[in-house]
Parts: sequence; C-alpha cells; structure tokens
Amino acid sequence: MVNYCCAALALLFFLPAGAGAQTGEWPALPDPPAAEGPGIRLSGPRVPPLPESEWTAAQRALAETYARNGDGGNAFATMLHAPELADVVHPFLDYTARRSTLPDRHRKLLILRTAWVAQNAYLWADHASDAVSAGFTAAELRRIAEGPEADGWTAFESALLGFVDELYRNSSVTDATWAALAAEYDELNMVDAVVTVAEFTTFSMLYNALGVQPDAGAAERLPADVPYRLEPPQREPPLTRPRIEPIDGPGLSVTRTIRRHPQVAETWGGNTEYVNRRSPRPP
Repeated sequence: MVNYCCAALALLFFLPAGAGAQTGEWPALPDPPAAEGPGIRLSGPRVPPLPESEWTAAQRALAETYARNGDGGNAFATMLHAPELADVVHPFLDYTARRSTLPDRHRKLLILRTAWVAQNAYLWADHASDAVSAGFTAAELRRIAEGPEADGWTAFESALLGFVDELYRNSSVTDATWAALAAEYDELNMVDAVVTVAEFTTFSMLYNALGVQPDAGAAERLPADVPYRLEPPQREPPLTRPRIEPIDGPGLSVTRTIRRHPQVAETWGGNTEYVNRRSPRPP
C-alpha cells in the first residue's frame, strides 16, 4: 500500500535512480492514470465489511483505538479482514487526515481533490461530509470537482488543486507549482502536502479495488453532473538535485529525507514495515 507514497516522495524530493537521472529523460512509462477518463466504480463491495458481531477482541480493540464513533464505517470494517494491516496503516492515515501541519481547509482541499481525480466514492462521501461540517459550501465542493481552473479559488487554492492533478497524473510536480506552494509553505508543510495526496491516492486505489461503498449516514456523494477533466502540465524532466536535502547518515535517501519531518517519520514507518517484512504474503 505504501509503495505509491515511496515513489511519490522519491520523484518529488530527490534525484531518481538510474539512467533517466543522468540524461534528464524519463524511462518508458505506461499511459498515466485516468489518461482516457475515469474507470468504472463498483456499485457493491468485492470484500464486504466485517460485521461487528464477528469481530474478535483484538479487532474490537482496534476499533476503540482508531475508529471514530466506535465502528469506523465500511472502510474500517473492511480493513478488519486484515487486522495487522489495519493496525499499522491507521496512524499515518489519521495523521494525514487530521493532524498534519497543514491548515485544515488546505488539508480538505487536497483530500477531496484526490478523491475526485481517483473517483473514490467512499473518501469523497466521508471527507465531503466533514468539510460541510467545517464550513465548506455546496458550491465549494462542486468547484473542487471542477478543478483548479474553476472560478472562485484564490491563487494558492488553485495551485493546491493543480498540485493534486500533477501528482496523480504525473507522479511529479513542476517547478512552478512547487514554487507556488513553497511561497506560503515551509518545509514541513511541503512534505505534508505530498504525503497527503500520496496517502489518499493509495487508499483510493485500495477502496476502489475492494469496492468499499459510502457509509449510509454520509450525505455527500461524488457530483454526478461534473465532467471528469484532468489536464495538468506535461511532466518535466526528472530532478537533478533534491528539493529537500536528506539528513546526513546511513540509509536510503528517501528515509533520510523523511527524517526531516519527525511526525511523518514516526507514523510512516509502520506502513513500510508491514509491506516489506510483516505481510503474510510470501516474499
């Protein structure tokens, strides 16, 4: 689940490995996500939520730790089919959703635009409902779907939405977009912006594949009458120097870069540990 985050961080923060980094050219890549429009959303779950009546004591303990209102909705109940995975991914998911250094409005813009470009009905319903409670209007939610060129955004908010489009489509961000965000954001904010989009892209992929459906109590739904449009600038050549310098010492550059942000380093590590070492799948 977290390899997308690793790739996004590698492409955005420091020199990519391999010949492309030497020549300033990208290696051969498939068509980008949503190159021909959004895919088809499932109307029912492939993996149904685990009924609360079937939860073990360990699963109930996870719900008490991580689930809002004690149940966590369809997504959490689906994740309980793999309780060890649920245990390691939720701290970082909670960090990006609620506790990062970003202003709450900016965080919601990034999450909702990511849910829209990935066409994830669950994440849109969940976080749009939160956004309405936080003061977002119906018109603003619609504008998020319409994208960075819609009337009504400030220049910075438009740059945030464009940042999502570039990262989702290109797995990279242009120098101009990076500079637009860095004009108001410090280094920690920049890391948080990247990992928020990367994390919610990852969960969009997961929930779309599993067919996680919106919770019955979430009133908001993906706008059905907004055309799907994703037109970021062309991908620029790979970086030849880091945007954020890794700290000195042994280890991978991506790990040493993340250590510049202690909160991210603390919560992100469990995800990579599961994928690389603790997953029950054969290595």
